[in-house]
Amino acid sequence: MSFPEKSTLNKDLLPRSSFVLPEAPPNIEDKEKYTQEHIFEAAKNGDTEYVLNILSFGHNLNHVFEDQGHKTALHIAAEKGHLATVHLLVQAGAQLDVMDDEQMTPLMLSVLFEHNPVLKYLVKAGASLTIKVNILYTSFYFQ
Repeated sequence: MSFPEKSTLNKDLLPRSSFVLPEAPPNIEDKEKYTQEHIFEAAKNGDTEYVLNILSFGHNLNHVFEDQGHKTALHIAAEKGHLATVHLLVQAGAQLDVMDDEQMTPLMLSVLFEHNPVLKYLVKAGASLTIKVNILYTSFYFQ
């Protein structure tokens, strides 16, 4: 199996200008609506604009939600197939290969739930294809 040149992969990613952080964060009085806890639900629902507003307050986009199976916002966005939200999180600096409590990465979840556009995007963005779960399966096994 051969892989395309890395330089050609980046051409197919959504352009960086697709999502631009606002000049100023939302009204500071609305801070209670944009807390760290809200980013998981926003990513789960594919509410990309809400995720963007939460990030504009400087919250950690790589926060691990212990009560959600040690998933990150990228895990849940990939699991639900929300490509625009995945793109925003990746462009904002989300770690691609974080494992949840079942040792699943966002890429593995996109494969498992058959979200091919998200799968292709994560591969092009540089997600590892060789990370193995505890039973020694890679992302390719799930295909």
